[in-house]
Amino acid sequence: MTPANDDDLVWRYTDFPTFYGFLVNKSIYFKTLESYTDKHEGLLPPETIKDYHAIRYNKDYTTKKEADNWIQKELVNIASYKPFILSNSWNLGKGENYNMWKTYTRGAGEGVAIQTTVGNLRAQLAANTQFPYVYAGKVSYEPIPGNNIDQFTVSTHKREFYDNEKEYRVLVLHQFRFEKDKDGKEIRVPLYPDGTGFNFDPGALIDKVYISPFAGGWFESVLKSAIKERIPGFDLSKVIKSEIKDK
Repeated sequence: MTPANDDDLVWRYTDFPTFYGFLVNKSIYFKTLESYTDKHEGLLPPETIKDYHAIRYNKDYTTKKEADNWIQKELVNIASYKPFILSNSWNLGKGENYNMWKTYTRGAGEGVAIQTTVGNLRAQLAANTQFPYVYAGKVSYEPIPGNNIDQFTVSTHKREFYDNEKEYRVLVLHQFRFEKDKDGKEIRVPLYPDGTGFNFDPGALIDKVYISPFAGGWFESVLKSAIKERIPGFDLSKVIKSEIKDK
């Protein structure tokens, strides 16, 4: 996982109901890798599979069939972790991202973008008492080297066609418990089958709030009223209209 600098800006684009839920509940939803629409999440890309196979074949196995059997079992094992890893995504960037507005607010007029810094986000993660295994870093859009396979690298890798997202990802690992199946064998069961909330302090996390370029003129006053109600003392001059003029 590649780190970022504390003063790097990160953005979270969302619709207004989700943002207001964050203000009320002081929680942001983390979902499992299994729940992502990108079904390649948490899996090895073809280039990595080939490299991984070659390394183990040359090092540990005397026949190609042995290496083939090993890699198939390993791919099943890697995929099996997806339901037990919670993930939350932010966008790295110095300014607004038009594609993120369109993708993550679905073009909704009542959309907002939370702007904060990596340092602020890390401080909130460090203050968490919910989860013992929390990590954050930049997503890679390059094939993973076959000699660098672990939960972190696999869970922070995406295919190249998503590289416009410039994602900064937060991961919560090992979210499972053991239960016995009908045969009495212990199996892992996800603690959160779809996902769960992660506690954040909105006043400490948020630096600025940007208003969607697709918002009507009425929305600004509604947004400011909600923030004033839920974050007393927040500087409302930090609620900013989008500079994008493309509807």
